Amino acid sequence: MNLYNIAESLILEVASRGDIMDGMQQKRIMELYYDDNEDPGGKGRRWIQMYCYGVSLAGNDVVRVYQVGGDTKTIEPGWKLFRVEE
Repeated sequence: MNLYNIAESLILEVASRGDIMDGMQQKRIMELYYDDNEDPGGKGRRWIQMYCYGVSLAGNDVVRVYQVGGDTKTIEPGWKLFRVEE
């Protein structure tokens, strides 16, 4: 990842496909702030490990993650599906 990509992701506050793929390949635990527009209780900082990147039936970029900690409306860490734009 180059300086332009880092600056772009900070400005847009959206992970790029390259960032996602890099995180999956390195099996890193990553921190993110998720803003669930549909549920105010779903907003917050989370620690996740990404396992799969794809496109939902609705056409949204999504990642399948295992959340190891942080804020969650479901109380417990576990498998989640997040929209990349949120």
